[in-house]
Amino acid sequence: MNLIYLIKPPCRKCPYTLGQVRTLKIPCPECKASNYSMYKRFVKNKFEGARGGESR
Repeated sequence: MNLIYLIKPPCRKCPYTLGQVRTLKIPCPECKASNYSMYKRFVKNKFEGARGGESR
């Protein structure tokens, strides 16, 4: 478990919270329960898309 997320959760800078990502249901409860795994996934996908790793 990442200790810094226990002290200061990353929710304020999460792409979902900022409106940059849309989902069918609110991912926040599951994200908190799984040590902010959705935050990590959203940030990873955001940076991959910015570098051109996203295929559409």
